[in-house]
Amino acid sequence: MVRFTSRLGGLIALLLITATVTVASAAWTSAKTAGPLPVATATLGVPTGLAVTVASCTARSRFVLHFAWTAPGSAPGLDGYQVYESTSATGPFTTLSATVSGTGTSVNTGNRTDWQVLTYFIVRSTARGWWSANSAIVSRTTPRRNNCA
Repeated sequence: MVRFTSRLGGLIALLLITATVTVASAAWTSAKTAGPLPVATATLGVPTGLAVTVASCTARSRFVLHFAWTAPGSAPGLDGYQVYESTSATGPFTTLSATVSGTGTSVNTGNRTDWQVLTYFIVRSTARGWWSANSAIVSRTTPRRNNCA
């Protein structure tokens, strides 16, 4: 039942509408039966032991960072790992590398010029569009511009 109330010239008009819907019962059958659907329940292992080193540095020009970590136990379908960085320990973290593969792999981030900045890094495993939890956060202050120290 729907109730509609309206004021018409100071008078209240009340309109009651009642609707009845009848549905015929019908049976539904299928020629095929569906079995249980496969659901991925495994979790990706988290890389450990993340280390950040300065691979090379040219004073007043550029520096290159390398990252290395220990891979977790084997995971079916593992695509590799991605490195992330942030200037805050709480993030947000942005992707620093494309997916790289291999145990103990190092990632060359290319030439950087963000001198003497405290930066935080994490690494995650990735497989088929899924990611592991973050590794432990590692921080590093990038080199000094004048002497690469």
